[in-house]
Amino acid sequence: MAQQDNNATSAHRRGFGDILFRLIGLMILLASAVAGWIALDYRNFTVTALNVPAEGLVLEIAPGRSVRAISRGLAAQGVIERAEYLEWMARRSGDASRLQAGEYRIEAGMRPADLLQLLVSGKVMQHSMTIVEGWTFAQLIDAMKRHEILVHTLGEKSPVEIMTALGHAGEHPEGRFLPDTYHFPRGTTDVAFLARAYTALEQALAREWATRAEGLPLETPYEALILASIIERETGVPEERPRIAGVFVRRLLKGMRLQTDPTVIYGMGSDYDGD
Repeated sequence: MAQQDNNATSAHRRGFGDILFRLIGLMILLASAVAGWIALDYRNFTVTALNVPAEGLVLEIAPGRSVRAISRGLAAQGVIERAEYLEWMARRSGDASRLQAGEYRIEAGMRPADLLQLLVSGKVMQHSMTIVEGWTFAQLIDAMKRHEILVHTLGEKSPVEIMTALGHAGEHPEGRFLPDTYHFPRGTTDVAFLARAYTALEQALAREWATRAEGLPLETPYEALILASIIERETGVPEERPRIAGVFVRRLLKGMRLQTDPTVIYGMGSDYDGD
């Protein structure tokens, strides 16, 4: 009787072992299938273009933002389907710790790897502002205040205070900023913009001053700039400027007044009505 019980127990154990073995095998097959599906899905993710409109999409990365937060944000916008896949890509490639803050334009047709490369490169979007030739300092400041991208820090500072903020206390601001189109990233302050234009003007003046004609009644590059500005305002015809310049130089050499309308118009400021 005891022998029969032992045989029954052994059979029962073998049957349970077989079932357990089959379950383990089934779980392994299931895990392999899932892993294969994930691998295929991940591969499709890497070769599929991001979901952005034809005109592109602006992406702003705040300083210190993690790759996980970036990935989840893109998934929430519908740019990518799986946030974890982009995070995996970034961590596997080592890009996760090299992403740079800034404002980026994602172009249509870009794939996840292209996006990571862009964020690592730091090639942020550039905005622009043009200092128009002939602008007064007041016009320049007004244009800066209306620019939507520049960070406004000057408030209602006076011209004297602005030049002090630029590190050039005591200098007259008029004509100190080179007329040109400047490109800069989001986050650029008005002070940084002015400092750049100031430096550009100083460099241009230095080049021109080094090649000036002998015997001119001018003591500094800034005096040359003032005279050039007056000549430019005196006529809109470039061919007439050398002759007008000669007249002004001869008057200065004789100690005469320039007697030119642009100086009076500038002195009148906002009171000038065009007559």
